[in-house]
Amino acid sequence: MSFICSVCRELLTCYSDCESEVRPVEASGGVGDPKDVRHLVSTKCGHLYHYSCLQEWLMQAMTPSYFGQCPICCTEVDLGECWRIYPSRDEGPEDLEAVTKEAKDTKEQLEKLSLTVDILRYEVLLLF
Repeated sequence: MSFICSVCRELLTCYSDCESEVRPVEASGGVGDPKDVRHLVSTKCGHLYHYSCLQEWLMQAMTPSYFGQCPICCTEVDLGECWRIYPSRDEGPEDLEAVTKEAKDTKEQLEKLSLTVDILRYEVLLLF
């Protein structure tokens, strides 16, 4: 199962240097920089984000009313109260492509089966 950071809209994965120390967004080149350390964190309200994305959101919220609040539920967020999340493994692009293809194939099979069921229902109605 994949989750998406609601700030940057990218997959919640850690890059290869995930075990190094968290660097400030300014030092890493900003959100979206592939060298950015993308630690995963959970807020006290239970929502997941990349650490650097949440940090940027809390510093530069779009409106003053959202300053210091969770982007999803508006609960007050303190970076010091966030928990680091350690995923068992990251899904690579090839994993996601395979899962996406499998989902599309399954959807096509379901559509075909649904059509078959509709045809059989019609034939049953014709029998009565």
